[in-house]
Amino acid sequence: MNQSSVFSKNIEKINKVYEYVFLNIQEGINLEEASSVLNMAPSSFCRFFKKKTGITFMEYVKNVRVGMAAKLLAKQISKSLKFVTKVAIII
Repeated sequence: MNQSSVFSKNIEKINKVYEYVFLNIQEGINLEEASSVLNMAPSSFCRFFKKKTGITFMEYVKNVRVGMAAKLLAKQISKSLKFVTKVAIII
């Protein structure tokens, strides 16, 4: 197997994990389920994920949660600013 195909397979594996996280972030993320997506034991999965991404799986999950929270907060602030602007125009 050449280096390019190994790289492609690793990208596919990481993308499967990313998809699992985004599809399940609302219900909760389970390390055992995430590792089963790649048919790996949890410890092997954690080593693989860290080696390929540079961060731990749980750090990645935290980053996704923080990103989602920031997006929701920004959306709420935008709605509030629109409301304040409408009220200011009326006054």
